[in-house]
Amino acid sequence: MMAASVPGMAGPKSWQRSCYRSHGCSVEHLRTWRREKEAALRSARRLKQLFSKRRLCEDKSSDGEVEMDGETAALLSEEEVSQLLKKIQRGTEDRTASMQLLRQGLRYREIQQKFIRLEGNMSVLIGLFTSNLANLQMDAACCLHELSLSTDPDVVEACLPATSYLLTYLSGHSVALMELCLYTLGNLVVEMKAVKKHLLPQGIIPVLAACIKSPHVTIQESVGYVLSQLLQSKEAPAEIIPLLLESALPQHMLHLVCSRLQDGIGTAVECAWGLHYIICS
Repeated sequence: MMAASVPGMAGPKSWQRSCYRSHGCSVEHLRTWRREKEAALRSARRLKQLFSKRRLCEDKSSDGEVEMDGETAALLSEEEVSQLLKKIQRGTEDRTASMQLLRQGLRYREIQQKFIRLEGNMSVLIGLFTSNLANLQMDAACCLHELSLSTDPDVVEACLPATSYLLTYLSGHSVALMELCLYTLGNLVVEMKAVKKHLLPQGIIPVLAACIKSPHVTIQESVGYVLSQLLQSKEAPAEIIPLLLESALPQHMLHLVCSRLQDGIGTAVECAWGLHYIICS
């Protein structure tokens, strides 16, 4: 049975309406407030560079395998970091374990700094990344990915020689490697103008325009992530958006926003953000 109304007591809906009336909160007032808040958030994202980075690699440790923690990482000397890389180069039996330790270590700022200070280390890592051994190549790509997550500008700058190879492998046949390369690029592009100066001449826009046509949802979403990262930058209106508009990317982005199936909602969201940044520029 429905409860009877009590004289002098407003029902839930009328109570909500009376609350808004008492504070002068009309529908139009609320809309104006929301628009102002959204404008302030957009401004904050541009002025303060409120970017996010994403980790794609997750270590799949075997049973009984010890993972490196922050305290252990801090205790490793530059010589020990160098020896770890030499073991990987020599192709010893414990190469896989050494590679995993390096990946784990590169999650910590101390190891990242020690790694890039050692002369030739980045060249060795890039050499492993361009190896024709699929497992080794993937492990090296994960190491580059960990470095791309760093907030240290020196670490990001050390990754610059790898950008041309990251772009090259976007035309490959390994979906997993392509996805990892895209997220690594997406992490790198937010850090400094020098990265954009490397990537734009290297043709990142045409490469992304080709990748977004992939039938794989994971690749489409990864492209959307890179684009949303690029388009948030202060340089986007002058340096990036004109190149983007000359390509077919906006049409593909709009198509993916409008026609995504349930398994591609992430793609639709990323592309919607990208279009949002273009419109707001």
